Amino acid sequence: MELIERVEATIRRYNMFDRQTRVLAAVSGGADSIALLHLLKRLSAPLEIELYVAHLNHQLRGEEADQDAESVRELCLSWGLSLKIGCRDIRAIRKRRHLSTQEAAREERYRFLSEAADEVGAHRIAVGHHRDDRAETVLLHIIRGCGISGLTGIPPVSGMVVRPLIEIGRSEIADYCRENHLFYRQDSSNTNLRYRRNHLRSELIPFIQSYYNPQLPKSLLRLADLAGDDDEALNAVTAQCMDTLVIRNTKDRLEIDTAALLKQPRAVQRRAVRRAIDRVRDSLEDIPFSLVERALDALKRGEKLGVNLPGGRVRLSSQAGRFVVFREADPVSILPVAQELEVPGHLRVEALNVEIWASASPMETTGSDLMVKVSASAVRPPMVVRNWRAGDILTTSNGHHRKLQDVFTDKKVEREKRHRIPIIADVDGIVWVVGVMPDHRPEATEGGPAIYLKARWLSEEEC
Repeated sequence: MELIERVEATIRRYNMFDRQTRVLAAVSGGADSIALLHLLKRLSAPLEIELYVAHLNHQLRGEEADQDAESVRELCLSWGLSLKIGCRDIRAIRKRRHLSTQEAAREERYRFLSEAADEVGAHRIAVGHHRDDRAETVLLHIIRGCGISGLTGIPPVSGMVVRPLIEIGRSEIADYCRENHLFYRQDSSNTNLRYRRNHLRSELIPFIQSYYNPQLPKSLLRLADLAGDDDEALNAVTAQCMDTLVIRNTKDRLEIDTAALLKQPRAVQRRAVRRAIDRVRDSLEDIPFSLVERALDALKRGEKLGVNLPGGRVRLSSQAGRFVVFREADPVSILPVAQELEVPGHLRVEALNVEIWASASPMETTGSDLMVKVSASAVRPPMVVRNWRAGDILTTSNGHHRKLQDVFTDKKVEREKRHRIPIIADVDGIVWVVGVMPDHRPEATEGGPAIYLKARWLSEEEC
């Protein structure tokens, strides 16, 4: 079978394109992307697709990168294809986001391709990943550590992104370019062994082939296919289980029956937790295996669970027999809160997740209650329960005045939570930052009048 026929078969097997689909081809100027563009151009009529091209200059290789862009421009002009060229300063982006060069380049490349696809109305983005790329990715994942999903390597289809060459080898692509007299650019960074993938391709894989398994790429691809089948089966089982495990499912909150979850096999438990996180958080990025394992172990031991997920705002918790993933309110959306507190008096402030009591005499407390005692003469009514305001000042135990913002920073109070911390204040300022510290006003003398303040956090069911 001719290579073009195999590519067309791959496209149809994985339903990469519908009829009349606008396709944006990502073209770097290298052999893989030039072959991809040539093949899609030849297949555009039988597949009934409309072809567009995008090229990103990462500004990493100076004049060489400019020549890549010019080469792609000339090719598209000669083939009558519409081209979108973008530029990104990857070095600056890498430093700003604390990423490796390759990570920053990949993120920006896909962001640019998504923007370009929106501009031309494309529903698919075709990239040049091939069979050897997939094998290398599987080996990289094994070295780094991965689960079954990681063993599948690069998928043929991932959202808008499709990979028509995923069943074609690197040497076959080189042969195709030579046979069809296709000029392509050589990326000098591909020989730089500082990059992990280049070292794996040039050094590690040949070493393993020489001393352990001459058919290593073939073995890795077979492993990827088998893992893919198992991954698909486990995902189907988990999806079916979620129908019975989920008790509550809203935009920013998902609750799972803990007892029912723990009856499932561990593999399904992990996937259920990850699905729940992905549903609320919209991403599994930066969610390590260890975090999921710790959550499941805590649930199994019946321990209270409270975990802030990377990126802030989304939390894992356990309460009343339920495993809960929820998104905390955006602090920007929290309106100023201020309710007057009389002595004696009681307030329930759901916006701040707290219940407050004030009394001229001691009050009974439970283990979870918070209590402070201040001199009545040091308080100038009226007192209010409110949230943090810019410029709030607190008197510390050594008599110094400090900005509450600095106190929050010292005590590692997350920015997202600061506007939800209850503050009891009077005419002169802060009396008590609940759960953090009181203002160090003169304490009540023995036998002198005092005000007792008690706080209790509301459970999520009470809010």
